[in-house]
Amino acid sequence: MLDFLKQMNELRKLQDKIKQERTTVEHDGIKLIMNGALVVEELTISSTLPSSQLGPLIKSCFNEAVQQIQIRLASAMKP
Repeated sequence: MLDFLKQMNELRKLQDKIKQERTTVEHDGIKLIMNGALVVEELTISSTLPSSQLGPLIKSCFNEAVQQIQIRLASAMKP
């Protein structure tokens, strides 16, 4: 039982560490900041971007940010 409680405590610490992770991705006037819980904290879009480019650029930034966070989390979970 004590081992289980220790594992739960370590898991909570890891979850807190994950939430504190941040990544920033910028592409062609789009800036996206995402935290370790995969929540977008900030999205900045240049006013000079044509609306036809917004969708693909935002999608690209989002996907890259998720990938960066996943890589960091995977390395953090290695013993």
